[in-house]
Formats: sequence, structure tokens, C-alpha cells
Amino acid sequence: MGAHPSRGKESGEASGGLVLALRHGAAAQLARMAASLERRGTQRHSGIHEARKAARRCRAVLALCTKHGDEATARLDRAVRAACKDLSRLRNAHAVVEIAATRSARLVPRATAKPLRSWLRQRRDRLLAAALDGDPDFQRRRRRIQRAAALCATLDWSGVDGGSVRHALRRSSERLRKAARDAQRRPTLALRHRWRRRLRRLRMQVQMLDAVAQDRAWPRQVRIAARRALAWVHRHAPSPAELTAASDALGRDLDRSLLCAALRREAPPQLWRILPPLLCGRGARALRREFEPTPVSPA
Repeated sequence: MGAHPSRGKESGEASGGLVLALRHGAAAQLARMAASLERRGTQRHSGIHEARKAARRCRAVLALCTKHGDEATARLDRAVRAACKDLSRLRNAHAVVEIAATRSARLVPRATAKPLRSWLRQRRDRLLAAALDGDPDFQRRRRRIQRAAALCATLDWSGVDGGSVRHALRRSSERLRKAARDAQRRPTLALRHRWRRRLRRLRMQVQMLDAVAQDRAWPRQVRIAARRALAWVHRHAPSPAELTAASDALGRDLDRSLLCAALRREAPPQLWRILPPLLCGRGARALRREFEPTPVSPA
């Protein structure tokens, strides 16, 4: 979880120490988000992806510590969500490049797939260049994250305890079950994407608590408080491995759909000579088999 702030003797109950550890975790993710956007050159694409992951981890922690009427934490959550969403188009453009590199070879000969992958890379780089023209070196975005970090440092979580953390875990688990039921009854892309978000949220909350439980830099009573919260998850929710496997499968579905949408909406005329095998006739059937929803175990 990164370097720890200065910690004297813990006062109050162990749950208060757990909240301190979670606040530190949220702040560390905001710092990681800003640092990821400082990457240059070919590392910018992975930096954008890492920044979005850090934003989601931060929001997962905020959800553990938000109580009814806590407008300051809700405002921070909205700010981090907006910063993450602002990077989504850039991340998606890179994702379709990566998935095309592995998927298109199965559907078209390598010689004809090469122009497709080249066009996707140019599209990705063009979107990134436009974003950097409007926000050189992502300075505006990084300042937004710095303001979020300053807000995080002022949050009053004195009313949060171990019981409210467990209640937040229970809520995440219930929302996951509902999202899974909805997506299985009506497997639209939007509902499957919501299912994935719920899987990812609970998984990140478990991972953050596990990091505290395993980190001997925190006092023993704090680690015990984290283990108590985790014990509820282990009894009532899927395992971290199950959450990860289901989330990854749904993520692959989303990226495949993004690739299909990019091809149908934006492919230039010179690519249509290789796209018909992908989008028509036998090629379309192969595409449907390749990009059909991955079976996912229920929550």
C-alpha cells in the first residue's frame, strides 16, 4: 500500500485504526493515479489504464467508509468518478488495439489483418494526441486529482467503525447479487457491464482490507479489525479468486464489443475490403462465435 505516514500509539478502538488505514489506502491510490498520468511516450497508454484502476480502488475504499449524510465523502467520490470517466475513451482506444492483436488473426489472414491493427493504433494515438493538445502532459487532470487528495485529507470519518465497514461490505455483496440476477435474466451489454462493476468493487474492497490485515506496519489491533471484516466476506460472498475470474471474463466481453463497435462505426473505406470477412457471411458467424458472451458463474 506504499509508504505509511507517521503513526504514534493508536488511540481509541481498533476500528478507529482500521479507518485510519483505509484513509491512507484511499490517499495512496490518488497519489498513484496522479503518478500514472505522469508517464511519457509509449508508457502513456499503460499509465492511463493504471490511473483508472487506482481511481476505482480509491472509490472502493470510499464506499467502505461513507455514512448516510456524509456529503464531503460523496463529493470526493464524484470527483474521482469524473476523473476516471474522463479517461475512459483513451483507455478503450488502447484496449481495442490489444484485443485486435490477439483476436483478428483467428478470423482473417495475417497480411490482411495488419492494416486493421495499424488503423486501430493510429486511431488510439490520434485520440491521445488530441487529449494532450487540450491538456498538455495531463496537467489539468493531475491538478484535479491533487485537489481530490487534499479533500481526502480533510474527511471526517470519526463516525465510521468496524460495524459500518461490515455493513458496507454487505451492501456491496447485495448489489453484486442483484446485478448478477439482472444480467443473467437479460444479458444486455449494459447489464453485464454493471455486473462487472459490482464484481470489481467488492473484489477491490476485499483486497484493500486484506492488504491492511497482512501489513505488519499497522498495529496488531488494526490488522485484527481488518480480519474481522474479511471474515464476514468469506462467509457470505464469493472468494477473491472467483470475483477476479468472473470480472476478467466480463471485461473481455466488453473489450470485444468495443472492437466490434469501432469497426462498424469508424472503419475507413480502404479497410472495407478486409472487413466483410469479419462482418458478413461466414465471417460474421465466426465473429459471433469469437465475441459471444463468455459464460460467467453467478455471484
